[in-house]
Amino acid sequence: MLLPAMPDCKDIVVCGNVPIAKLTVKAAYSFLLRRDFADRRSAPRSPLKLPRIFPLINNAQLTKRWQWIASSPLPAKVRQTLWRRWHNRLWLGPESATADDAAAAQADQAKAPLCPYHPHQDDSLTHFAYMCAEAAAPAQAYLAQCWQLWTDYAVDPLWLTKEWAGKQAGWMLAFACLHHALYAGRMHRLDARFARDRPISLLLYVLALFRKLVHGIAQATVGHLTDARLRDRLKKLGWPDSWCEVGAFAMPWPPLPGAATPAPPPPPHSAN
Repeated sequence: MLLPAMPDCKDIVVCGNVPIAKLTVKAAYSFLLRRDFADRRSAPRSPLKLPRIFPLINNAQLTKRWQWIASSPLPAKVRQTLWRRWHNRLWLGPESATADDAAAAQADQAKAPLCPYHPHQDDSLTHFAYMCAEAAAPAQAYLAQCWQLWTDYAVDPLWLTKEWAGKQAGWMLAFACLHHALYAGRMHRLDARFARDRPISLLLYVLALFRKLVHGIAQATVGHLTDARLRDRLKKLGWPDSWCEVGAFAMPWPPLPGAATPAPPPPPHSAN
């Protein structure tokens, strides 16, 4: 069987003016970066819009949020989960079916997913983080107990309303970790293998990861310090003084809900 001769491509140039015979991955990548940079320079500016869930936050407070996220010792995945929440870009699960998909598409309306704990309850960022009676509400109550134990005073209700505690960076650290743990728990619940787990088991899954995150971050940041240096560092970070006990790092915890039931081991940190 005779095959046609291969075309001569030596005169073909790509990526600006690079002969195809000399094209490399590095050259192609550099060309694409230059094009992207040029397009962005000529594109009109698109100012950052305030997330819909924070209508009362002004630009100065929003800037402080990004500064805190950038400077905090949070793991990248915890920062990303919170950043996506504040930008209203957090995926909560499959979209629910509607009676008229065509009408919904024409109106350009996003179909809210359903809460995996309550099949007939529309989900939202607020429901996911605060209102869900099976996971969010008891988890937030546990965070309030932790803060009371750590500081001897109650959580300011405005902190939850605005998801911002000002100089109380210890609460912000704990809130960010709990939010990520709730999200990891949501993904765990959506897994068909765990869909029939009892609500208390799913809640303990969330709280185990929450405790592991907060303790691990704090210990990695200040665990090697002792006595006055540790207390000075805790004060500078805005973390509770109670995290220093007998001159060394220590973090007390309130009992878990359903204390008679042993907490499951903390989940691995692969995809969450």
